[in-house]
Amino acid sequence: GACNPCKGLCHGYSAEQLVGCLADELVHPEDLAKTIELLHRWTHQPGADVTVQHRVRHQNGSWVWLETVGTNLLADPSVNAFVANYRDITERKRTEERLKTLVAQHAAIADFGTIALVGSIDLSFLLEEAVRLVTQTLQVEHAAVFELNAEGTALRMSAAMGWEQDLIGRVSLAVAETSQEGHTLLANADVLVEDLASETRFDWPPWLLRRGVVSSLSVPIKGREQPLGVLVAHSSQRQKLLHEYTYFLKCIAYRLAAATERRRAHEEIARLNADLEQRVVARTAELKAAYQEMEAFSYSISHDLRAPLRHIGGFVELLQEEATGSLNEECRSYLTTIADASRHMGRLIDDLLELSRTSRAELHLARFTLKELVNSVQRGLHKECQGREIEWVI
Repeated sequence: GACNPCKGLCHGYSAEQLVGCLADELVHPEDLAKTIELLHRWTHQPGADVTVQHRVRHQNGSWVWLETVGTNLLADPSVNAFVANYRDITERKRTEERLKTLVAQHAAIADFGTIALVGSIDLSFLLEEAVRLVTQTLQVEHAAVFELNAEGTALRMSAAMGWEQDLIGRVSLAVAETSQEGHTLLANADVLVEDLASETRFDWPPWLLRRGVVSSLSVPIKGREQPLGVLVAHSSQRQKLLHEYTYFLKCIAYRLAAATERRRAHEEIARLNADLEQRVVARTAELKAAYQEMEAFSYSISHDLRAPLRHIGGFVELLQEEATGSLNEECRSYLTTIADASRHMGRLIDDLLELSRTSRAELHLARFTLKELVNSVQRGLHKECQGREIEWVI
């Protein structure tokens, strides 16, 4: 058959090179079945138009996407041939794939953000979910989260996907420029390595090389005040990790940082609450002991003060009974004053004891008249105020 030279331009072959080629020599294995179905319909349905999109091997060995629209015009005497039009849609397919990837990335970011907002979620589960989403969404073989230790000197693998389970929690990398993760943390910037073999800045650990990792992309997990760690994705295909993937990793890392800090804040609040509760218990015990000491002291003071008051009152009564006749009016007034003062002192002691008990009693709100209180105070100071000009200011 004949071949239009324009078709050859789509994948680098000349028209002469295409003549006699079989479909399985040029068509991608995954698209071969639908291409054969196209040819079958093409040859058995005269006048029908058939369309198929498939990948065809370029002369340089790469694959290009073609859209083929074919018509069987054997029944048309003026043509008497199979007519096919080809169009290179490689860029369109790449754009579609990127759009699909972006849609998948945004959906994954939204789902992960919803999970990360749950305050009670286990942090280890969240880390595992992060590396699972990275491998699944970016279609890479390996992903890991490295957490910075409290001293800020080492990065420990806390969660991983695609690596041996015994590496998790055991692998530790120094925060230094000689490792990609350390450099990412120190530079506080994402790092893309397209080919590990040609990258001379970093020393690659054996556990990384034996898995055939070729490309690597890492982003810092940034806290508000200090970095928390590094999120890294690895691929066994060169340049599989495009710069477009950086946005996705940064979004996941941002949500990891927010969830981590929120979780740590909750733990700190719980610790402070527990500490506060312990302090309240201890303070309550101290106050209880202080109240007991005060009660004992009040009782002791009351007992010690009442004894001399009883003596004073007793002797005054004896004098009033036995020596009244020999005393003049002024002396009898003195005895009355001493007796009244003794009784007043007894009432003061009783009032002080009652006041000490009110601090441990339940308070009850009630209305009272300040005038009565003022009058009571004035009556108590009446003798001291005699012969003096006193101005009361309330």
